[in-house]
Amino acid sequence: MKRHVYVVVLDGLRSQDLDEALTPTLLTLLGEGTRLPGQAVPDLLESVLELGFQVVPPDTSYPADAVTSHRLHALIDSADPERVFVRFGDCDPPLGVVRSLAVRTSDEQVGKLVRHLKATGRWERSVLVVVAGGCAAVSAQRHLDADSLLRGKVSVAGRRLRWTGPASDRAVAWKHLQSVVSRIPGPAAVVPLLVAGPVSTVELDATVGRLLGLPTTGTPIT
Repeated sequence: MKRHVYVVVLDGLRSQDLDEALTPTLLTLLGEGTRLPGQAVPDLLESVLELGFQVVPPDTSYPADAVTSHRLHALIDSADPERVFVRFGDCDPPLGVVRSLAVRTSDEQVGKLVRHLKATGRWERSVLVVVAGGCAAVSAQRHLDADSLLRGKVSVAGRRLRWTGPASDRAVAWKHLQSVVSRIPGPAAVVPLLVAGPVSTVELDATVGRLLGLPTTGTPIT
């Protein structure tokens, strides 16, 4: 029986977020599956495309995860691809209650996927890989707008900053701007979190092992 591999990236999730209240689905999958070594994987998206994964297009509307989840289930039902890649979560959620809600919502989408695979008889042939992190970058604009001296005076375009405030303030504000930018966190690492599925031992084939930077054919993960 050929296995179907589903790689789910939860943007903004950190391993320390695992908690009974916020991530009950992930904790259940960890109990049934295998925690991965936690080694960062560079260029995950590039590898996904090279290895022929079907990528579920993310949605930018609200609620984004619900729309993406619907697209994921529709793709599985219509094409039943052997390799699927999908992203949920928020790359740069605010701290506090809003961030906790974002983590809980990501966990719920994983639960929906597992239930859908079981309901449609696909779970028995499935390997689910959950990856934490994966954000391209933390939003510089959000950090700049949070600063009272810079709010509304600096715009971000890619990696470039453009001063849009009064020209007379530019010289004084520039050193402060450099200080603020130096404290903005860099890109989050892409870290495989767990492998789950209906079997107790998952032997990764060469392509999936290459994707995750893990041992390949002949080396089981137990």
